[in-house]
Amino acid sequence: MATLNPGNTVRMTPLWYEHHDSHILLNAPETSTAVKNLKRNSTASLLIDSKNAGIHFTGHGEIRKEYGTPKEIGSMFLRYFENEAAAIAYAEEVVSWGRRVFIKFYPLTRITWDYGKRRDYSDVRQG
Repeated sequence: MATLNPGNTVRMTPLWYEHHDSHILLNAPETSTAVKNLKRNSTASLLIDSKNAGIHFTGHGEIRKEYGTPKEIGSMFLRYFENEAAAIAYAEEVVSWGRRVFIKFYPLTRITWDYGKRRDYSDVRQG
């Protein structure tokens, strides 16, 4: 996620995420620069990239007031772990490092790409 620092420089932060219908839910330390920046200015950008495809969103982030529990945070980790118990165990470790908050990111625009699809690049100028 990209947020704006004071002075309008960009701050990039890798965050765990989970897609929901109207928003993307992210998780971050309560004291992180990303959270501080969003409290001051909700404008943000989010990039989700996989091996050959991705999506870039612009929009705004909203900090949820309640703290994340290991079970809630663990649900974000499921795709990276063998099972729910392993994901929750890791989430318990993450929570032990300090309070975690959720960020609801509301996309306004999006750009997608898929490099796995073949394309004729003869129309692209070499510079």
